[in-house]
Amino acid sequence: MKRPNNYRRAPHIIGKKQVQTGTSGIRRVIVTPDAQLPYEDGSAMRAIEKYVASQRFDEWIDLGDYLDFDFISRHNIGELRLNAGKKFEEHYAYGREVLDRRLAAIRRKNKDAKMTMLEGNHDWRPESYIDKHPELEGTLEVERGLELRDRGVEWVRSWRDGTLYRVGEAFFTHGLYTGTHHTKKMVEAYCVNIFYGHVHDVQAYSKVMHGRGKVVVGQSLGCLCREDLSYIGNNPKNWQLAFGEFWFRPNGLFGYSVVRIFDGVFVAPNGGIYDGNE
Repeated sequence: MKRPNNYRRAPHIIGKKQVQTGTSGIRRVIVTPDAQLPYEDGSAMRAIEKYVASQRFDEWIDLGDYLDFDFISRHNIGELRLNAGKKFEEHYAYGREVLDRRLAAIRRKNKDAKMTMLEGNHDWRPESYIDKHPELEGTLEVERGLELRDRGVEWVRSWRDGTLYRVGEAFFTHGLYTGTHHTKKMVEAYCVNIFYGHVHDVQAYSKVMHGRGKVVVGQSLGCLCREDLSYIGNNPKNWQLAFGEFWFRPNGLFGYSVVRIFDGVFVAPNGGIYDGNE
């Protein structure tokens, strides 16, 4: 799905270089990529929720494509049997259920933890649908369907407007480029430390900028959706279940780890094993 034409302007940036840290002197952030509810990998999601609930995090950033909306995808036009019985409200009801689980997990040890969600191209599908049916404006948007304001969740227009979400020296977006060398394209386009989802794989690239220590990195953080989605079929794919964990100093400098998930189990940066099958 292509972005609207207005993405060509310089991207708006939300966030600051200076970071508000937690009680430990760092800001600890978990970052999750494309879940595409209701087609998520359930065991991977449960493992992450267990991990988050057992730790003290300051923020959860979702990189977009939280919901799938396959029944209004341009790829499914005319597929009446494939789309039969799928409804907006059921999509949103399940999305709210999962979101409430995430909020309960991250606020279990930190009641002030922040939840930030970026808009992905799948999340933008209702907006595209409204463009064709403007009489539905104000009824189908993701912010409304997930009741984000009532839950204190920040919504970032990453796909529609190209908005970047900044935490210190790290910038987050849903993603833009695909292809074999998408991470290199992202770094060369944005020239900042850029982290994203969208492509469902784990890939990294670094670029030396002018000046001492001026190196920027790009990193795709995989996905959390099932690997047997209908539009992929039995074709080979390089999708990888994963998520990111970040640690920020007050001056914005940071470290991060990409955690791979296999069969619903992962080894976290703290050395613990988290199993979503139990």
